[in-house]
This record gives sequence, structure tokens and C-alpha cells, in this order.
Amino acid sequence: MRTAVLLGAAVGFALTQPATAMAQEQPTTPPMLFVYNDYVAPANTAAYEAALKEGLAKVLAVPAGAKLDWIAASGSGNWYLYAFPMQSMGDMDRINRDWETAMAAAGGPAIFAKSDALVDHSGSSMVAFRPDMSYVPATPSKAESEGTFRHWTYWYPLPGKAQELEAVAREFAAMYKANNMDNGWRVYQAITGPELPLYIVANSGMDPADYYATGARNDAKLGDADNALFEKAFKLTRRVETRDGMMRPDLAATAFKK
Repeated sequence: MRTAVLLGAAVGFALTQPATAMAQEQPTTPPMLFVYNDYVAPANTAAYEAALKEGLAKVLAVPAGAKLDWIAASGSGNWYLYAFPMQSMGDMDRINRDWETAMAAAGGPAIFAKSDALVDHSGSSMVAFRPDMSYVPATPSKAESEGTFRHWTYWYPLPGKAQELEAVAREFAAMYKANNMDNGWRVYQAITGPELPLYIVANSGMDPADYYATGARNDAKLGDADNALFEKAFKLTRRVETRDGMMRPDLAATAFKK
């Protein structure tokens, strides 16, 4: 976590790279997230995590650290994601001040020198939760409520087709609701980044096998209606990418506040 630029200009696109974001949602999904990503060479991941934990423990041990809050994830490609909940764009300044105050009290940027030296490159962005395009089951499955596996899909609409793609997402949500499906998804829209518009769909599972088995059950239950909506969405999209990862509570703020 390159702390010197942790809350600087939100450039690049973090949550959607490994992400979006998408991320292990809070009990009530925050309306916005500031997301920061570190990319680490495979040979350095163990050393990076150990050094980062040392620094984070120091930051959260000081009184000012009590104000800090974030969730974390990591995945294939050796990326790490840190998502800070926000209620509005104005929270960016508050988060920045809180982080700088806590880090200064803990010893300054030097406490992250070892972990920063192991980062190949970093990126950051802001995303907004889109409840109108999401489906959160009234009675969720165990994987939906407790699963730590995440599958993120990044949808890049064709020029001028963003609104139509959003409409298809709402059709998906309506179909899942009508069929009382016990697994859902959350959609995040990129606010900043080099390739906009961009939508990130975050799905949960207990593990990869559970996630893909759930997908097969969904296909069997919804049949042609499900496939027809996917075909409709693909025609409105210039590129679709996917990433898998796991939530990392051991790298989240709560792990150091116990």
C-alpha cells in the first residue's frame, strides 16, 4: 500500500482491475468506495504481506487510527485491493486527513518503506454502488452472506450503449427477483478511470467450486431466459473481462483493531 499516494488523485482504475470494487461488502453497502491497488511480483508477495502488516499494525495502534476503515482482497495476478467506504465525494478529504494524521503519529511514511519497496506498481479509483442494477436476495444463501470468494466481471459498453446495458442489468435483477433466487450480485460503476463507462459486477461464493456450481444451477433453473439476456448484453458491449479473488480480512482494518 503505497501510503505516500494512498489518497491522492484517483487515477487509473483499481477496483475494476482486480477488484470492483468490486470487495467484501459492509453490512450496508456504502454508496461509494475509494479503491487502491498494489501489484506485487509473485516472488515478493509473502514478504510484502508481512511488511505491510507490520506497518498497518503501527498505524492502527495510535488513537487516530481508530477512525480508519477499509476492507481488503487479493487474487490471481498478484494484486491487492483496499477499499475505503465513502458516503459522498466529500469523504475523500476526510479519509486523507485521517490517514495522514494516523501515519504521522505512528512514525511517518517510513513505517511502510519495506512494503512499498516490494510493489511493482499501484493504482486507485472511485466507484459508486448501483443498487438499481444489483440483486441482493431477501433470503440469501450461505455463500451470499458468508462467502469470501469473489468473482468480478467488468463490462465495457459500446460507445453510446451504456444506458441500454444498464437497462439489461435491471432486467436481470427483475428476473432473479421474480424467481426468488438466493444468490445475487452487486454492480459498481466506475467514476474515474482511463476507460469509461465501465460497470463491475461482483459475485460471491464460498470458494471457486461453489461459485461455478451455483452458476450451473442458475442456468438450469432460468434456462433460455438467462441466456437471452446475456446475448442481449453482449451485443451492447465492446469488452468483458473477469477476475477471481478472495477477501482478505487479515489485511482489513478490523484485523488490527481487535
